[in-house]
Amino acid sequence: MTTSLYLNLGLSIALVAAIVYAWLRHLSSGRGREHPLLVVRRHAWWTAFIALFASGTLGLPSIWTIDGAGTSASSIPAQDIWVHVPQALGPGLWLGAIYLLGQFTWPRQVGSARSASLRIRRMTNYVPRTLAAVFAGSVLVAAGVMAWAWGTPGTPNTATATGADGVRFILGPGYGNTPGFNDMDTEYGALGNLPGNQIAPLLLTGLLVLVAAVITMLFVITSRPALSVLDAEEDATLRTLWMNRLLRTGVLVAIGYAAAAVQFVGFAQEQRETLAALESASPARIAEGLVFLPGSIAVGALLVTALAMLFWPAPALSAPADAEDLAGGASPGYRVAMTLLTATQFVAILVLLVAGTAATFAVSGTTTRSEVMVSEMGPDGQQVQHLIETTPEVPFAGFLTPATLLLVLVVLYYILHFSVVSWIGFRLCDGRTTRAAVQPLLPRWFLITNAAMLVAALIAVALYALGGTTAGAVSAWWLAAMLAITALIGAGLYRLAQITGPLLLGNGREDVTLRIIIAHRAVRVAGGLSLICIGILSSALDHAGPMLAPLSGNPALLQTDGNPTAVTIVFSVLGVLWCFLPAATVGTRHAESLLGTGSAAKQAGTR
Repeated sequence: MTTSLYLNLGLSIALVAAIVYAWLRHLSSGRGREHPLLVVRRHAWWTAFIALFASGTLGLPSIWTIDGAGTSASSIPAQDIWVHVPQALGPGLWLGAIYLLGQFTWPRQVGSARSASLRIRRMTNYVPRTLAAVFAGSVLVAAGVMAWAWGTPGTPNTATATGADGVRFILGPGYGNTPGFNDMDTEYGALGNLPGNQIAPLLLTGLLVLVAAVITMLFVITSRPALSVLDAEEDATLRTLWMNRLLRTGVLVAIGYAAAAVQFVGFAQEQRETLAALESASPARIAEGLVFLPGSIAVGALLVTALAMLFWPAPALSAPADAEDLAGGASPGYRVAMTLLTATQFVAILVLLVAGTAATFAVSGTTTRSEVMVSEMGPDGQQVQHLIETTPEVPFAGFLTPATLLLVLVVLYYILHFSVVSWIGFRLCDGRTTRAAVQPLLPRWFLITNAAMLVAALIAVALYALGGTTAGAVSAWWLAAMLAITALIGAGLYRLAQITGPLLLGNGREDVTLRIIIAHRAVRVAGGLSLICIGILSSALDHAGPMLAPLSGNPALLQTDGNPTAVTIVFSVLGVLWCFLPAATVGTRHAESLLGTGSAAKQAGTR
């Protein structure tokens, strides 16, 4: 199992690295006769931006929870503990990997100098010393917090359930119950946590990997060949700029590790309080145990560090005053419009990451009708087995929050995109409409394909609504509303791309290119979101199978593991890829019919 996990993880990392490499090469490529300093500056900024999000530590708290009621740390196989290693090491590895990719994605027009340099480069000539000291201090603080968390005791995953005779009993090690209950109808429960002598070494190893990655990249940035388009002063400034951003991100990640260790201590404290409350049947003690100070301190420290690193000064790599005028071939209005559209594209990435993850966890965490055999000690000291049938409905609040988040984020993204397009039409266009402007901007096959995706998603929603639970039907209404609002706003964006007036001071090629990009994005995001919804609901429909079929007379364990199915993964990946489909898929022939030249489709590119 562990080998298969690491193999899949390796393939995923390779795929993501390839995507990041291609993305950096695309974003850093010069357009026309753009000034090389602008290209270099944009390349450095995008590398730091991607590394910041790739090295996040928000996923660390999931490594210390215990999955499954009635499970303790001692009953977990040793090899399963190693499953958390990639998650613990991920922030440092990704930080180093993204910055390393940045050293191999320099645009061709600013490539490395071929001539040998007699100048000896030393790291101390470029590294920001104050920032390096702050990074070293943050690492020491994180290591100290991990040492403090080392002795934290573990707590078993424990819950209470009501037997067939109405007697409430505790599920967990030491209470005469068989471990492994995942679908019990519980009121109070302790999720449980692994002990500190298992978690602290994982976090400490991740911290050491972070330090190694930062030091390695400092040497790589120092020793890489100079760029042929930069003089000695500009080259030194660029190296210092890279180190500045690397260390700022490193400080944030180090404090993130420290915050995770503090959260672990607070979480373990909460679990011990909850377990004590279960044994004493005191809900008041549970309420007291839910409030703990360490978690608040950790979040506050992380936010303060993030703000400090955000406003930490960085050296400026200034381009000549006339650099913007050297781009050649692109009007000022076109460049402004493309910059705004590229920015909103990254907003779409964040929407898919946040909303898609939340919705997937919402559905994978739902429960279905199940029958389980449980054992308890009878009055005479003998074990008595009970067949407990649990038919918990999907909690409305449990699904409503992620579904609402998905709906709100998608609508907000579309409103932002709609506002950007409206601003482009108001400020960069003359407001007139022509007969050519209302022609179909996308080929018929593309529109039909996306419409079919939307219809298929609505069918999946309808099947989910028939799953047998009231809360499931209500959740389906939210998904249907999400798809409907997305489709309506997408149609409005497509229409806006048709009727907006011509681009001021721009040529026909730029005008048609902008219209194709706006219309293509409006349609493809709606289609991609439909595929993602199909993927999410396919997992729920697969898990809801026992609810749609009569139960057999034999006692059976009809519980699901909550893991996404292969269909879920395939449709989710296809949906994400479809959301970022290149606008060049409209086809050269269709673009020629709008423009009269063969360059519109090529200019659309991946937008």
